[in-house]
Amino acid sequence: MDNKLHYAHTFFCGHLAAVGRASEVQAADQRWQTEKPLTREAYERLSSIYYESFIDSLMQVDGQTSGAVYADTAHLTLETDRLCTLRHPKLPAAEYAFRLCRFHLFFFPYDICLFAMEIAEEPETTLDTLIAAHGILRETSCYEIAEQGILKSQIDAPEYLALLEEILRLCPPRPSAESPRQGRFSGLTLTGNKLKCFQIFILDDFSDELLFELGTLSPVGCVADHKHEYSPSQEYYDRIIRTHTISAFRNWKALALVDSFTVVAKGRTAAQMWV
Repeated sequence: MDNKLHYAHTFFCGHLAAVGRASEVQAADQRWQTEKPLTREAYERLSSIYYESFIDSLMQVDGQTSGAVYADTAHLTLETDRLCTLRHPKLPAAEYAFRLCRFHLFFFPYDICLFAMEIAEEPETTLDTLIAAHGILRETSCYEIAEQGILKSQIDAPEYLALLEEILRLCPPRPSAESPRQGRFSGLTLTGNKLKCFQIFILDDFSDELLFELGTLSPVGCVADHKHEYSPSQEYYDRIIRTHTISAFRNWKALALVDSFTVVAKGRTAAQMWV
């Protein structure tokens, strides 16, 4: 199977602590832009596919006043478009280059705010390097280590960590009885202990084995190589593929896990759907 990568796009997502409302964020920094409201026609079209309450919880509609429950719903974006480089001993390559396109903030009722970092990746990057890099970037605890100067050589990503300040200034660290001096990066993961990962890959071809490896951030080839230290048991592999895959057409397939959602696709038709 040819694993040539034609396109890769990734969203790292987290649940922010103590952000405030969208209006407060914009008042403090006007670079954050409000997503344009849906037209009435677009809203009607989406309503034929999704529940209207689901759309109302995510988007504003032109000429429509949100109800009390969804009054604070908003989607803000901050354009960054910055080339970043990650160096780490776990990377198969000397470095991993990626473009941090923009930050997204999603405001929901009950003071819930989620964020996403949208990353465009270079097609010449190998899949093994992408997998290793995604695993490193999800672990916010390694950011603390880099900032404190402990094992500083473990992660080297100055441009990326500098850009993260745009999000960090919105969420002060959250002390707790167990850890009254939690690091400031803990504000990125109010729930869970790592960033969630939404990945899209367009390849010449794909298989269930490759989908499993990409979705679980495991080395490429480890499913077939039973001697590999990360090779899954047949029972575990079969259960994950059987119960967590989404498959409707032959040109794409997805794997939905707790901390990641991975799409693999091939061909121009799939590209038009996912790009």
